[in-house]
Amino acid sequence: MAFKCKIGLHSWNGCTCNDCGQTRDEQHNWSKDCETCAECGKTRNEQHDWSKNCEKCALCNKTRDNMHDWSKDCEKCSKCNNTRAKQHDWSNDCEKCSRCDKTRINKHSWLIDCEKCSICSKTRENKHDWSKDCEKCSKCTRTMEHQHDWSNDCEKCFKCNKTRDNHHDWSEDCQKCSKCGKTGYNQHDWSKDCKICSKCGKEHVQSHDWKNDCTKCAKCGKPRNLEHMWDGCRCSECLTNRDEQHDWNGCKCSVCGKIRDDFHDWSKDCEQCSICRQTRLNQHNSVGCMCSVCGKELHNWSVNCELCSKCGQRRKNQHQWHGCICSRCGLESHDWSKNCEKCSKCGTVQNNIHNWEGCRCTICGKIRDEGHEWTKDCEKCSICSRIREKAHHWEDGKCVNCGKSVKEYNSTVGVEKESDFWRGGTPKTEKKQSNSIDYNYFPVDHHRGMVPHICFDTKLIRDERIDYYLIIKELNDLITQTPNHAENYLKRGNAHLAKFDFFPAINDYNQAIKIDRRYSEAYCNRGIARHLDRKFFSYLSKEMFEKIYRDFEEALEINSYLFLAHFGLANVKFCNHDFKGAINDYTNAIKLNPAISVVYFNRGIASNVYNNRIIGDDINKAFNMSPKLKLVYPNTSIHFLDEEEKKDKVIKDSASSKSQTTSNSVSSDVEYYCNRGNNKAAIKDYSGAIIEFSKAIEIDPNYAPAYVGRGFAQTYNQHPLLGRSDFEIANRLAPGILEEIMKNMNK
Repeated sequence: MAFKCKIGLHSWNGCTCNDCGQTRDEQHNWSKDCETCAECGKTRNEQHDWSKNCEKCALCNKTRDNMHDWSKDCEKCSKCNNTRAKQHDWSNDCEKCSRCDKTRINKHSWLIDCEKCSICSKTRENKHDWSKDCEKCSKCTRTMEHQHDWSNDCEKCFKCNKTRDNHHDWSEDCQKCSKCGKTGYNQHDWSKDCKICSKCGKEHVQSHDWKNDCTKCAKCGKPRNLEHMWDGCRCSECLTNRDEQHDWNGCKCSVCGKIRDDFHDWSKDCEQCSICRQTRLNQHNSVGCMCSVCGKELHNWSVNCELCSKCGQRRKNQHQWHGCICSRCGLESHDWSKNCEKCSKCGTVQNNIHNWEGCRCTICGKIRDEGHEWTKDCEKCSICSRIREKAHHWEDGKCVNCGKSVKEYNSTVGVEKESDFWRGGTPKTEKKQSNSIDYNYFPVDHHRGMVPHICFDTKLIRDERIDYYLIIKELNDLITQTPNHAENYLKRGNAHLAKFDFFPAINDYNQAIKIDRRYSEAYCNRGIARHLDRKFFSYLSKEMFEKIYRDFEEALEINSYLFLAHFGLANVKFCNHDFKGAINDYTNAIKLNPAISVVYFNRGIASNVYNNRIIGDDINKAFNMSPKLKLVYPNTSIHFLDEEEKKDKVIKDSASSKSQTTSNSVSSDVEYYCNRGNNKAAIKDYSGAIIEFSKAIEIDPNYAPAYVGRGFAQTYNQHPLLGRSDFEIANRLAPGILEEIMKNMNK
């Protein structure tokens, strides 16, 4: 041992001294083997790192065999997660490994057999699909024999509905299969023998038919040994004919009806035998419209079924009309009486065939917008009574064109002169001093529930200065003398209409129309009478509406310049809620006579209902033209604002009424809330009106007008019983208040 080693100064190389070879228990070399030192050979236990690989140490790379754990997964070690490929055993079951029990899905192959896997031979039960074919599975290729059920039908399987052809057995009965009992549409063959079927041998209960031939059956042709029983040329038993022993009557056998030539009788008609009715062509010897041989008439009705084109002879009721054209001769029979350019029957149109005499057609009575006659009156056509404004040319108090004086003109302003009015003319302009005239306005649509109402001016049909009783008496004498004068009936009807005697007025208009179908004024005034009559006394039914509508339409078709016809038609359309059509007709009426205030008023209401913002001008113009109209409908203007304007007006009115009250005065507060209630009722906010009137009643429970206002609001808000209760309280607080209110409303 070296001296250094003895004194403890070893020269260590790891765990071993290089000089003396002594070892120590530190700094061992485990690099080659984790459990054996490479220098001194010292060992230790369980120091290898098999975590990454069970068969190779991660520290020293030492290996060992068969240390992986493949029990849970044949392809993945459960200790070190090391993997290997294609180690599972699926031979016994395609979806479960026989080594590690790992599973997978949808790996079996059932294409060849639905109940046995073609890979692993695993089986299952009741997986075949025999629904479409009892002998072949629809999923796989497996087949079975003799599985169909043909017991109910030899050609259709009871289980799978598969069909086959020609398997029924009709040998025993042509109409019933002997196997399945099904009946078919096959027919027995009785052609060879009426009593035995030639196909199945079934016997028939029917007998042979010997009626047509005593010796042979007409059905099966079977012969029998029997002779005919001849009576001349016909067998008396089977009625068979033979070509001998005929009983001739000229050209025809009276027994069998056989025809022979060269014995025809052409004496009565050269082209038709009088015995057998046989015909021939082009045999007549015509002289004019008659045959000189047989005397038959040979008229030609091809051009006109009722007029012979050869001799002009006529006959009646021979046409076959389809519309306006005869289907036999093609003759046309159009009706141009109402309009020369359009047939009233079929609607056929033709152009430029009117016979104009001035502005009126002398054939159909149609009016055109030219050719008017203004020589007698510059503002009224003497032919069609059309009105135009400001057409006179005054010089020295007289019109230089028509000769009419200023005095005569002033006497007819507002209502036409009496002679023109009773011809059914149109009222002209109102007087400028309209306050001096007592207008009678009344609503004409109460039953429709419209708010506000359209109205009718009775000055359009009556004049307070005229004695209508005297006129009716004079016209009665004229009608007695000349009962076929349509104008007298029109005048008397107008007199009854002015007195509001609608029933006799309608009768007179009917008589005038019966005499003259083109009397436009009679149609127009009858429509007015019917309309006003129904408005005063009953509900306007659908049938009556259609009659009134047709009257105005007929009047305008004859004469489109009748002011009253346009005005009346517009009122009827409004009542039937055709507001757009009513606005158009009101506009046409204004074009014909722009000086009638009620037309503007009604057009304003119709436009308001139709949501047209133009109407404010119409209402204001109507009120300016006739201030008394505003007295009849004092609260109408609020109805012609849109919703925002209505709300602004309510707020403004409320604020205005509030500013005029005294805050310390109880009566002023009551009036303030009543005014608010009235304003809300005006815009149909009845619930809000009820609240305002209730506030007024809370302040002063003895204020009768508040109960009246709330009563009306309750009634319009579909609570009539509550409204009646408020009316009773108001009448108890102030007797007679309801009568006074209704009286003012009627005014």
